[in-house]
Amino acid sequence: MSNTGLRATRDYKNYIDGQWVASSSGKTFENRNTADNDDLIGTFQESNADDLNAAVDAADRAFHPWRLTPAPLRADYLYASATSSSAIRKRSPRR
Repeated sequence: MSNTGLRATRDYKNYIDGQWVASSSGKTFENRNTADNDDLIGTFQESNADDLNAAVDAADRAFHPWRLTPAPLRADYLYASATSSSAIRKRSPRR
């Protein structure tokens, strides 16, 4: 994380195959607040077709065991994920 003086900013990566990874191109781009160009929201990966293909391949591999998971257990996983996401969002300074 870096700090622009306004708030800490994050470097965001791609979530592929259970890991946060940089784009295969190694390129990134900045996303800035349109109301205040000095406010850097974060740095994001400039993903390309190789990144897309890696994500689709990983999702395809994950689908096969996931589809065999009983529906009540899948619901438990999704509920836990939603609860966790909600808690993180509530702690975030940006709303």
